[in-house]
Amino acid sequence: RRPSVTIHPMLRAGTAEPQLESIRSRFQLRSADEPEGPGCQLVPGQPESLTQCRFQPSVKTFLIIHGWTLSGMFEGWIGKMVSALHARESAANIVVLDWLDRAHQHYPVAAANTRVVGRDVAVFLEWLEEASNHPLENVHLIGYSLGAHAAGFAGEHMRNPARLGRITGLDPAGPTFEGRESAERLSPEDAGFVDVLHTHTRGSPGLSIGIKQPVGHLDVYPNGGSNQPGCDIRDMFGGLASNGL
Repeated sequence: RRPSVTIHPMLRAGTAEPQLESIRSRFQLRSADEPEGPGCQLVPGQPESLTQCRFQPSVKTFLIIHGWTLSGMFEGWIGKMVSALHARESAANIVVLDWLDRAHQHYPVAAANTRVVGRDVAVFLEWLEEASNHPLENVHLIGYSLGAHAAGFAGEHMRNPARLGRITGLDPAGPTFEGRESAERLSPEDAGFVDVLHTHTRGSPGLSIGIKQPVGHLDVYPNGGSNQPGCDIRDMFGGLASNGL
């Protein structure tokens, strides 16, 4: 039986958008020189932060969204992915989303928080387009575990999800999301293109770490999706960022 989680009405799709000042998630523009550093903070509602951080509106933007955390700290794979993306597309903006305070909770609470985190991302991206004329089609969200569903909710909360360029889901979380309707998880409707990597689907549906069901336009199950012998999955994420999927 799934844990019962009460979601505040403000977090449900279709309700009034929050004010920019209410956004708690933090957006770190990270450089190739300091991929693991705190980066430069892009602050929604403060266009001067775009200038101060040297955000480039004419190039592609990658936004990396971490998952559930037991430590309350960023995991090492994020810095590796930042480096790999900079190596592949040196001119791109690489942004890391920090929602650690909401992710460092009991799993059912963190899972419920993905909806409001997704809304933060949607409001940020639409503000970014308005403030800098940065096309949404040039945005690629990359979410791991709960972060994959947060990316999906970002697309869902946008005025026109099809304009969001791409979402890549890396092992979207299974518990509390498996078998749910498309509006309650990552789905193909959330962006122009949604591709998903399933590598940790061992176990019963709804209990496996990664979601078993296909949730994108393209779902890839390496080695059947259940076991990757000799492979550190986070190192594989860095390889995907370097070489593409």
